[in-house]
Amino acid sequence: MKNNKYLIILILLFYSNYNNAQTDNNENFKIVENELIWQKIFPMQVEYKIYYDNLKTNEFLNSLTENSNSISGKSNKKDLKIKSPYWASFPFDCFIKIEFKDDKLRVSISNITFDGPEIEIYGVSDKLDYKLSTAAQKNGEMKNSKKVQEVISTLDKFFNDTMNPNIAESKDNW
Repeated sequence: MKNNKYLIILILLFYSNYNNAQTDNNENFKIVENELIWQKIFPMQVEYKIYYDNLKTNEFLNSLTENSNSISGKSNKKDLKIKSPYWASFPFDCFIKIEFKDDKLRVSISNITFDGPEIEIYGVSDKLDYKLSTAAQKNGEMKNSKKVQEVISTLDKFFNDTMNPNIAESKDNW
């Protein structure tokens, strides 16, 4: 009887860890009207001007433009060297909007598109781009494949590291 108790506790422990592992990867990604969007709110511990200047020095973000209380625009292409799945092995770009309010900022990243190859068949050329929204979700639900979860996790880490104003500040003040 004691062994059964331990077995049940062990199963519950593994089950809860499995569920947490599945949901942690998608924490900042959400699906809105069949579009996969990365969104996160950061506390703003640096001045707006310092944050904006740091963004302009980043090759991925230097094409963003400043508005009255936001920064937005299409990013430059970035290759994260993801090997698999096929569509994620290409460089990607996205639309970024950063909104400021009080002492925090909200970063929304949408239209994440991997820049696929140009293919020619019978003299007709076509460019194959791969939208993350199409490749990583179906019918409003995130695909639960290991490869898709790895891509989502890699993008999440990259966006967190790139957009966090407090990380940008700590790089300057070593």
